Amino acid sequence: MSNNYIGEVACSEDFVDKIMTDRSTELHNRIRWLRKEFHYTQQQVADYLDVNVSTYAHYEKGDRTPDVKKLALLAELYHLGDEMLGAKFPIETVLMYDSDDKARLRMVIDNCEWRKGDYQFNRRQYDRLKDAVEPLLKTRDEALHFPNVNTNGLISGQTVMSVKMDTEGERLIDEYLRVSHGFFDMM
Repeated sequence: MSNNYIGEVACSEDFVDKIMTDRSTELHNRIRWLRKEFHYTQQQVADYLDVNVSTYAHYEKGDRTPDVKKLALLAELYHLGDEMLGAKFPIETVLMYDSDDKARLRMVIDNCEWRKGDYQFNRRQYDRLKDAVEPLLKTRDEALHFPNVNTNGLISGQTVMSVKMDTEGERLIDEYLRVSHGFFDMM
């Protein structure tokens, strides 16, 4: 689904007041409440944001935070200004990797072996490693992406973005890098 409105809903000042006063100030609670208020499914909103439905579900649980681009799309979807979603500096992001993706990478790393002089075999091993790490790297890129945002008026030295990292996933990515170097050592 392209970034077109899923549906049109009138957004009155009363509606905006209700969002600002009745709902939790935590972003994940607001976006869950808004989705239900607009009668959208998680899949519809995920498609609108061009993310996997599990990623969107993590947004609603507070396990992940949408990047600035996704916040802008959510504000557009619900006919609100960014500030109505609670977007303010510093942008706080929680980076949690999908447990299935981590388990798959762990399994591939554990089963990886290199054979001296067997380029085809080693290439297949390397491709398996690369395929297993890609979902984690994509998730990391989305969480760390910081688009052009107007930062005028910020105090010098003010934190603009804070990211809490999934240390288990980061260790796996680091281990992937060490193991994948074995491919190049065998060449």
